[in-house]
Amino acid sequence: GVKVLNRRGSGFTSDVDAGIQWVIDNKATYGIEVANMSLGISGCSDGTDSTSVAVNAAADAGIVMTVSAGNEGPGKCTIGSPAAAEKAITLGAMADVTPGNEASGLPRYGFYLAYFSSRGSTADGRTKPDIASPGVFIMAAAAGTTNGYIEYSGTSMSSPFTAGVAALMLAANSSLSPAQVKSTIESTALDWGPADK
Repeated sequence: GVKVLNRRGSGFTSDVDAGIQWVIDNKATYGIEVANMSLGISGCSDGTDSTSVAVNAAADAGIVMTVSAGNEGPGKCTIGSPAAAEKAITLGAMADVTPGNEASGLPRYGFYLAYFSSRGSTADGRTKPDIASPGVFIMAAAAGTTNGYIEYSGTSMSSPFTAGVAALMLAANSSLSPAQVKSTIESTALDWGPADK
């Protein structure tokens, strides 16, 4: 893990950029093939900001980059930085849940795109997110505990799913480039509706 934000999830763009550069610089030392970024800045980016540029550089260096789309939906053009990075696999949040308590305001059954999931297009007109992965009512390890769990919803839960898929793909075929991993994931995802919706 490369820590770039404080415990409240705040920080500086320069620290995030430096963290990405550290990953690039230490790729060979630690065998880094995939990196997940469950962070971002809200807004509507065109992908030319420094963090999106750093994400593209990491992909060019041979690292598959998965990035959370953000939780600014359902409005359009809510893909910020670094989710707007062209070479990132940008993840929206979808649900695949069974019946249960609906107190949170989100249905606990069926397949659906989460209302909070950020949507495209990017400020320069590209389609983002690239795909959606499970990000509703996801059970995760609770910070500060040795055996606790907590349930979260958000695109920060979606992008690690796809990072895991990318890692499994590379374990099966280490010759795949980040672009090939991205195109394969996109082309084999189930189509649940029109892009940018």
